[in-house]
Amino acid sequence: MEQFGLFIGWMIGLFGLVILVAWLTAIFIERDSMSYDEQFVWLRKVDSDQ
Repeated sequence: MEQFGLFIGWMIGLFGLVILVAWLTAIFIERDSMSYDEQFVWLRKVDSDQ
């Protein structure tokens, strides 16, 4: 039973890290895409109030 608890702990940690990395990657892509669009597509800075 002790091994099962250790296994569950490792799985929670592993999936927690995967979710954290996916979330941070999504934030990075969103911000980077907006910066790229402002600079090269729209050729202007967009207000961040929207």
